[in-house]
Amino acid sequence: MPRCAAIDDPAGGEAILLLGGPTAAGKGAVSRALADLVDAELVLCDSAKVYRDLGVGANKPTPEQRRRHRYHLLDVCGPEERFSAGEYARLAGRALAEIRRRGRLPVVVGGTLLFAAALFDGLCPAPPTDPTVAKELERLSEAELRGELQRVDPAAAARITPHDRQRLVRALAVWRQSGRSLSDWRAATPVPDHGTPVARFALLRPRAELYERINERTRRMFAGGLLEETAALLERGLTPDSPALGVIGYAQAATHLLGRLDYEEAVELTARATRRLAKRQLSWLRSDDRFHRLTAATGETPAALARRLLAGLSS
Repeated sequence: MPRCAAIDDPAGGEAILLLGGPTAAGKGAVSRALADLVDAELVLCDSAKVYRDLGVGANKPTPEQRRRHRYHLLDVCGPEERFSAGEYARLAGRALAEIRRRGRLPVVVGGTLLFAAALFDGLCPAPPTDPTVAKELERLSEAELRGELQRVDPAAAARITPHDRQRLVRALAVWRQSGRSLSDWRAATPVPDHGTPVARFALLRPRAELYERINERTRRMFAGGLLEETAALLERGLTPDSPALGVIGYAQAATHLLGRLDYEEAVELTARATRRLAKRQLSWLRSDDRFHRLTAATGETPAALARRLLAGLSS
């Protein structure tokens, strides 16, 4: 299979490519098109796809796609197990090393940006958020949160997008709990060394188009087996508190099957939760200027996007 000179590390060896972006942007299709163009293996960066026994609701590769391309970090834990960002970084780091030893291009693809940060930036050793502190901070207005953060951690205040309450609360909770700014904690984080540069791309779409893709995918999931998959998990003894049943779609399907939501409510709540996830992902991407934007034009094919991404690597 042909190689693209742009993906080679000038210092020798192969670069690593990270393809992130909001849910439903089409990252999987573009990554498969990339693998068709260059000698690549795909390392999934997705907190749903790690679970065995999740299928249609996790939008996993089809059997034919698995035969055509080599995937990593797919089906690595049971639906009753908790899977952490640290565990992801350990397993994905091992996969990257193996792929590079084979002389192939590692393409890390997915929207779980916490996993990507753990893999490439390291895990910040700041203390976890105390729920009591978080509850106190949630009572504050957005302006009050930002004002306090500008006083105690101006670097974080500049980095966090204006309406991202979740990250504002997190940064202030770290300060209140430890007396040390989140920026200081981050500066002390050991950065993993994968031995080669990482090229980061964010696949984006106009918001109206992205939301319609989310809505359509949600309807397709519910009509295409999500309820049956969820019923099978419940019959095995999993509960709504089980990790896999916390995944968007499965959570709402389980609530419906337990008689607490009607079908249309479950579909709408799933679409709404997915749109909110997309907004958080977009906020994260906007705050990280290391990502090169790859905005899909209306009707642009995955193959065309993959070729444009490769052209961007050489520019």
